[in-house]
Amino acid sequence: ASADAQARAGWTQRLQLDAARRAVVTLRQGEAPVANAVVTARVLHPLGRAEPMALRFVPQGDGRWQADRALPAGRWIVQLKVESGGVTARFHDEVA
Repeated sequence: ASADAQARAGWTQRLQLDAARRAVVTLRQGEAPVANAVVTARVLHPLGRAEPMALRFVPQGDGRWQADRALPAGRWIVQLKVESGGVTARFHDEVA
């Protein structure tokens, strides 16, 4: 049911690291930026060499959110959770 709700919402995301190694996620619903969302993530090292981390994201405007802290160097699997308007969407991505 939650996967169907996520598909109906039509959200897309793009995840990247900024110059300070903070994760930045851009969320869109079609061409429009997603607003009023709560964005969190669980971050895992792909080989288990570091403890998982929790990130909270701060809205930056225009459908962009920035993580509350930087990621250490290396590759990371990001399990993103977005909640808005009663819909929860989950995205998995990798950053290096």
